Amino acid sequence: MNLKIIWTEGGHLIVMLMKPFNSRSIDWRLIIPMMMLLIIGYIMIFSTTSFKGLAEFNDAYYFIKRQSIFLILGSVLFLIGAWIPIKKYEKWALWGYLI
Repeated sequence: MNLKIIWTEGGHLIVMLMKPFNSRSIDWRLIIPMMMLLIIGYIMIFSTTSFKGLAEFNDAYYFIKRQSIFLILGSVLFLIGAWIPIKKYEKWALWGYLI
């Protein structure tokens, strides 16, 4: 483990734990908050739309089912995008900006 000490402009000392970069490792500091937000969003969608789904579609889970489809689709696309090497994105960057 390497420690890196940084002095900021305000004179604050920051000590960072530097790990060797592994391009295929998962950044759990990003994944855990994302999962928490997804769970909170699911609870919010269910609590706010269950009565509307029951009244309009005779199914209290109508909106949560729809959200689940898009969540699964988004998760699959996220995993595909996470496994594509960053060099590929560098080649496609100009086209992405133009679109």
